[in-house]
Amino acid sequence: MPVDAVLAERPIYKGGQILRSWQKRFVQTCVEDWRLHGKARYLIADDVGLGKTLSMAAAALVLSLLDDKPVLILAPATLIWQWQEELEDKLGVPAAVWSTQKKCWLDGERRPLTQKGDPSLAAKCPWRIGIMSTGLIVNGDDEGERGALAKKTFGVVILDEAHKARASRGMQGRDAAKPNNLLSFLRAVARNAASVILGTATPIQLDAVEMWDLLAALGQGAPQVLGTPFDGGEWMREESVRFLTGERPWPVNDTNRWGLFRNPLPPAAEDSVFRDIRNDARLSPREVMGPRFETLGPDIRTDFLEDFQTLAERHNPIVRRVVRRTRPMLEERGLLKRIGVIAHPRADDGLPTALFNGGGLEMSLAFKTAYEAAEGFSRLYAQRCPGAGFLKTILLRRIGSSAMAGLETTRRLLGRIDTALLPEEEIGDEGAPADTAPPDPQEILFLRDVERNLAAVVDGSDTDPKVQIVLHYLRERNWLETNGAIIFSQYRTTAEWVLEALCSEFPDEPVALYAGGTASFVQRGQERRTAPRELEHVSI
Repeated sequence: MPVDAVLAERPIYKGGQILRSWQKRFVQTCVEDWRLHGKARYLIADDVGLGKTLSMAAAALVLSLLDDKPVLILAPATLIWQWQEELEDKLGVPAAVWSTQKKCWLDGERRPLTQKGDPSLAAKCPWRIGIMSTGLIVNGDDEGERGALAKKTFGVVILDEAHKARASRGMQGRDAAKPNNLLSFLRAVARNAASVILGTATPIQLDAVEMWDLLAALGQGAPQVLGTPFDGGEWMREESVRFLTGERPWPVNDTNRWGLFRNPLPPAAEDSVFRDIRNDARLSPREVMGPRFETLGPDIRTDFLEDFQTLAERHNPIVRRVVRRTRPMLEERGLLKRIGVIAHPRADDGLPTALFNGGGLEMSLAFKTAYEAAEGFSRLYAQRCPGAGFLKTILLRRIGSSAMAGLETTRRLLGRIDTALLPEEEIGDEGAPADTAPPDPQEILFLRDVERNLAAVVDGSDTDPKVQIVLHYLRERNWLETNGAIIFSQYRTTAEWVLEALCSEFPDEPVALYAGGTASFVQRGQERRTAPRELEHVSI
């Protein structure tokens, strides 16, 4: 199935854009794997900014045309709407999002597609493609939504931010690996899925064995990934990854060297050695178990041993199943234009030195006092409600984002603690709290101290230095006239607060807020109008 033919009528092509060459190559690689084995299994670890989401989305689209089973996309709560928009805007594919709060499926306008409050519908998406927060898997119930999904058969499963699926191994890795809920679920759902694609920019966070954990999950029900546990199965052992890190030397015994390629045996197209072996042994393209070393012809054995080092480095199962492109790599090959990056602040930026304390911003006394009081509240609340999930740290995170976000959260805490404390997409993978209670009298004292001091910052008797920095670059460094600016924030409250400050300072300039779904808008002065996601001619 030609990838270009499938995508030719999609919005991204009709709009004059195309998939970049490395994106098309990834989709084609998945299709070729599906043709060969009836299953596509890959981990894509491209650098941030290279269109990894679109690569996976396009692969899901094309693979879904080869199979009539449903598609499941798992992503952090902060990314589920981005996934829905990418599929709709770029590929013209509608996808439903599961609301963990409302217990129903939602369309792109965030309207219910199913009855609210029915967890059993999680495994019954009304549309072909369903998108879910990984928080549901991390904090779910094997007897509820998570369990129902694990038993379902999918045509394609995509896990974004896959590095969060991990196993703990105790001190110095001596204990037996204990997978977290996300990795356990991935192993279970992969057994019943045709194609599985994992996406992460950081496949290795602490140890190379973490990447092996992901590939072992990819290999569930797919022996072409790491082979079978029979007749050697060297790559089925986690210590095999040490070959690639240099912590474990490659075998010197000829039979043992061949054992690294016999199971799984690479496809004939990868090297003439594998082509000759397959032809000589009359193996079908789908067979992943090669012949024993002693049965190889003398010429084939000689060729293999002469090329062993190159074959081991380029055609081992881990290299073959991990797709990684970096920006420097693509720039060197002329596939990406080189972009000069200038990091700020610089010595000639003219920033007031009073705004800084070492390498960070100097926060006001009111802000510092508020943060210390928030630490006191969080400490007491965590001791009293150890199962409170994100509530134990959310106040500190929100204050760290902005005084306005912290103040909003403080006032909600002073009212009633529930899952409506944050929008669903901001809760994150900690999930909704399982053990909550209203703040007690001592905690309330801390919260009132937080509120009083943050209100001083927000109401103008004190100023958040983050806003001062933004205004300095836009006004004093003339960014408003030359470049404009894109400002990122995890929390919508912070984004709106900065927007209001910019609109107040530049009342004649349009300022846009992109919030996903139908929540995007453009504001000029005090006049606000809703806008489509494709915002154009906006200065800030």
